[in-house]
Amino acid sequence: MNRFIKNGLQFLLVLMTVIMIGIFLPSTPKASKSLLFAKIQKDQRLKETSSPRIIFVGGSNLSFSLNSQLIQEALQMPVINMGINEGIGIRYNLASIKRYIRKGDIIIVIPEYTQFYIQNRNCSVELARTILDLNKTNIELLEWQQIPSFLMEVPPYAFSKFNPFEYFFYSESDIYSVHSFNQYGDVNAHWNLAPRPFPPLAEIDTSKFNQDILQYILHFENEIKKKNAQLYISYPALQQLSFKNSIKSIRKVQKELEKTPLTIIGSPDRYIFKQELMFNSPYHLSKKGVDLRTMLLIEDLKTL
Repeated sequence: MNRFIKNGLQFLLVLMTVIMIGIFLPSTPKASKSLLFAKIQKDQRLKETSSPRIIFVGGSNLSFSLNSQLIQEALQMPVINMGINEGIGIRYNLASIKRYIRKGDIIIVIPEYTQFYIQNRNCSVELARTILDLNKTNIELLEWQQIPSFLMEVPPYAFSKFNPFEYFFYSESDIYSVHSFNQYGDVNAHWNLAPRPFPPLAEIDTSKFNQDILQYILHFENEIKKKNAQLYISYPALQQLSFKNSIKSIRKVQKELEKTPLTIIGSPDRYIFKQELMFNSPYHLSKKGVDLRTMLLIEDLKTL
């Protein structure tokens, strides 16, 4: 029995050593080409661009479906699109930019509808890799409820450092790459590509709506008001069929937002897009769709 325990402890020691080595090894070549690494450039622009700025915060409904240059030219203010991937989450996105907010900044939060149904305890693979690959000290930006879920992602992340396919025999994505973004933070690699098939969104159980998301956004607004910055919230661009499929959960989001003192831009119905304007996801628009969505948003912003 003692021998069994001893061997078990030795195995755990070796396992923990391998995990620790994996955590602190440099990012693999494959990982370093992923779209998550675009956050480095986005954060740098956030640090260096003079205020006042317009800062968009959300997931890929912003990165793939916005033309920030048009907004910058129309409103004569620098525009920074911080959108990357829905999996990173609105909480972490807001927490990570708060330190860079300055007087006069305008923060426009546009989460995907599914963001309002994510529970506090969830930590996605994308969020874990954003922290572990880019800046491990940013673990302090996680909510305490996310820590157990985050720790579950650490071993597979560490073991990936020893996978030969992370170093050889891989190809960089043509659209989901660190090189897919332009200087404003928009993905423009798909603007000249043909649409790709994708499944529509399914309905979400409205009973799973997370009120804590709204409280987090309200708390963030109070914090940036102290810096004399403003926050607005709006709705994402969405495929018409997905909108129809998810109508109950979307109306739930709209109803709960309208109960808050948040300043809301537009309406869900204003940002519905037909299939011919989509690219490869219910939230990703083709170039024609990108420009139409952007012009609608500019019109709404000018009314504020």
